[in-house]
Amino acid sequence: FELAIIPALLNNSESWTDVSSDALEALEDLQVMFLRIILRVPMGTPKMAMKWDFGMLAMKFRIMIRKLTFANGILIHKEESLAKRVMIEQIEKGWPGLAQEVTQLCNYLHLPNVTSGCIPKLKWKRQVKDRVREKCQEEMKATMKERTKEKKMAEEEFGLKDYIKEKSIEDVRTMFKIRSGMIDCKMNYMNKAEYKYSIWRCDSCETAIESQSHVLHCPAYKKLREGKDLCNGRDIVEYFKSVLNIRSKLNITK
Repeated sequence: FELAIIPALLNNSESWTDVSSDALEALEDLQVMFLRIILRVPMGTPKMAMKWDFGMLAMKFRIMIRKLTFANGILIHKEESLAKRVMIEQIEKGWPGLAQEVTQLCNYLHLPNVTSGCIPKLKWKRQVKDRVREKCQEEMKATMKERTKEKKMAEEEFGLKDYIKEKSIEDVRTMFKIRSGMIDCKMNYMNKAEYKYSIWRCDSCETAIESQSHVLHCPAYKKLREGKDLCNGRDIVEYFKSVLNIRSKLNITK
C-alpha cells in the first residue's frame, strides 16, 4: 500500500491547491477501506484505532510532507531555474500559491519558514517528517481520548505495533479486534435487535451481560484459560480464537 498505492494516489499532490475537505475525506476513506479489508473488520470499526496501530498518517499530513519538501527543493535550485524564479516572485509579491500555502503550513507545524531561506534537503526532509508525525499523533490522541474504545490505545505511542510485525495475519486480526473492542460479543454490537431482545445476556454461562471483559473471565470458558497468562499477547489471542471457534460451532456469535 505504502509503496504502490500511496505514490499513485498522491501523484503530483505537491501542486494541488485549495484541496477541499470533501477531497481529503475521500482520500482518507480509501486508506481506511484498505485497513478494513486487511483486518476484516466491519464498517463501524474505529478508524483512528486502525490508523494508530498501523502508524498511518492522515492523508492531509502526507500531502503536507510532499508540499514542504517540494517547496524547499525548488528554492535550493540554481538562480536561473524557472520554478525558483516563480516561487521567489510569489514570495515577494505575496501572491496566492504554493509559497503562501507553505508559509501557512510552517506556522501550523511550528517549523522554520522555509520560504525565508532554503535548508539542506535531507535535514529539512527529516525535520518535516518528524514534526508532521508529532502533529498527527497530537491530533489523533486528542480525539481518541474522548472515545471509549480508543481511550486506552491513546496512552501508547503512535506507530506500527510489534504484534503486527510479529504475528500471522489471522492473529493480527484477532489482536486488533481485542484492542479495539470489536471482538464478536453482544455488548460490542449492542444495537443489534436480537441482542437487545436477549438483554445482552451471555449465551455461554447465562449469568451476566456479554461484554468483552466478561468473555475474558466467563466461567463457561474456565478450562480454556488454564495455563494461560491473559496479559500475554500470544495467550490472549489463542484464548479468544478458541472461544470464538466454540461459539461459532454453537452458532452463538453474531
